[in-house]
Amino acid sequence: MVEDKVCFEGGLLPYEISTQIQELIYPTLVDTGIPFKIDYMFPHCQLPVDFADKVESEGRFFSGCHLLSGKSIIFDPDGRVLPCNHLIACSLGQYGVNFTTANEYIAWYEGYINSEDFKISSSAPSERCASCEKWEKCGAGCRLFWLFKGEDYLLPRLKRKGGEMP
Repeated sequence: MVEDKVCFEGGLLPYEISTQIQELIYPTLVDTGIPFKIDYMFPHCQLPVDFADKVESEGRFFSGCHLLSGKSIIFDPDGRVLPCNHLIACSLGQYGVNFTTANEYIAWYEGYINSEDFKISSSAPSERCASCEKWEKCGAGCRLFWLFKGEDYLLPRLKRKGGEMP
């Protein structure tokens, strides 16, 4: 953070990370024999279709936006529920205020996922994503990348090793 502004500079482009996953990370992890899942924060179309299908069929893909999965809860030290670990100042609710038991949490969460806020935050960030057959599994990756970089950065039309991108 610089002068109270979020900085999102540097780093590898999604297709560069994709290449590293395909050629180095995935084969190395497979060779270890240790169970693993790849947490891919970019749209799956950054990966060749055959590679993405293979990793997905092996149950080794964990991707998309945390907001969409709803498979875990992130609490900050004050008991506030966060939408993801990147959005530390964006509380959705709080333990002791919105709920105190597991059943109360479930009821509160069901209300949240039916809210207009959730519908907006979990919608496809691009028309290409909305019409993609992989949308339900992919979720278009991290919403912060979309916010700062946009479609041209995250959905380029490039040919990748191992197959044509959709």
